[in-house]
Amino acid sequence: MSTEIQLYLKKLFATLCVALFLYGIYMIRDLMVILFFSSFLALLITPLVEKAKKFKIPEWITILCVFFIIIILASVIIGTIIPIIIQYVVQLVNSISLGSSRALAIYHESGIQGFHFHPYIESILIQLSAGINIESILTLVRENAGSIQAFITKQIGTVTNNGISLVGSIGGTITNWFI
Repeated sequence: MSTEIQLYLKKLFATLCVALFLYGIYMIRDLMVILFFSSFLALLITPLVEKAKKFKIPEWITILCVFFIIIILASVIIGTIIPIIIQYVVQLVNSISLGSSRALAIYHESGIQGFHFHPYIESILIQLSAGINIESILTLVRENAGSIQAFITKQIGTVTNNGISLVGSIGGTITNWFI
């Protein structure tokens, strides 16, 4: 065989090896996440276990207490933050609705000049809005503010459900490790 063909085959073989390696990593990605998470927890828990050994407390009790505390803290934090986020979303939607209503009233009363923009910006806005019905846009924003709230609330619910399923899968994995 010529050296060009040999070089081509070596490159092809190297490319296939890299592709197979990356595919293997892709296939075990869940395991890698679990190993990373468990290694991180082990690094955090090791000093506590060492201190507990000095007081003759078994390692498994220390580990269970730490996991229990982590689960309680995560639940309290999530239970505290989610209502606050929902409250801010509701306030944001109400502000958008109120602001669009005010803007619509100002526009009805005195047009774009009622917003008291700088004359240069005002002239640009008048040129840009020549073929656009601003009233319909402001009405659309005001009417769809509730949809924004529903969408954000749905996304928060999705994030919460994914977090709960993540905790459940981690718990299942830990149970499998013990078994």
